[in-house]
Amino acid sequence: MITLRAGYKIKDVGFPAFNDTDTAQASTSYIAPYIFAGLEYIIKDNFAVIIYAILGIISVFFTFFIIMLYSITNAVLMVSILTFSSTNLIYTLNGWDHLFQALFLALSLVIVLNNEYSKKTMPLLAIFLAFGTLFRPDGILIALSIIIFAILQKKDSKEIINKILLLAIPYMIFVTSFIYLNYLYFGYITPTTARLKIGASPDILYSIKYILNNGIFNI
Repeated sequence: MITLRAGYKIKDVGFPAFNDTDTAQASTSYIAPYIFAGLEYIIKDNFAVIIYAILGIISVFFTFFIIMLYSITNAVLMVSILTFSSTNLIYTLNGWDHLFQALFLALSLVIVLNNEYSKKTMPLLAIFLAFGTLFRPDGILIALSIIIFAILQKKDSKEIINKILLLAIPYMIFVTSFIYLNYLYFGYITPTTARLKIGASPDILYSIKYILNNGIFNI
């Protein structure tokens, strides 16, 4: 995958490039190339690829497990459909960024929906949401929605301030640090593929047409 290639290049050029000459963050993920680079540094050779793929499978398993465990209805049918969908069968073994993103966002939802807020869980929630965003930039839409919901869940002003200090601010620090790093290396706040999909859209009508054609009519 292109994420693994970007991870390999960190060792050569110091950042997740596509090759030695082009300055571009080829992966859609902010953080995945660095994680693979760490694995490749520790494990070496092709075993790092195998371990990365195994981590993806584990992420899928626990995401589906969370869905079944916390669903208020019988989720066996839905999980079965997801498991045997062509997308899951094709991408589960290749370390797709979505595999990791989904797990962290699912864990975040469990904490929020169970109303489990404390001085320990809120920073942990911030970390989960940050990973959910950094694995793929589109995760920021879900992450911000979860944060807003968590803050407004109760009207108590003291609790709102605590959630801002222990949840919202740490999340913004984690995410903006990687965004700034990406900007520092590449001159853009988003990875190349994410920018080509969204940020470099010629106009809003083009984006709407793309969403309709690929997200609704082409299901």
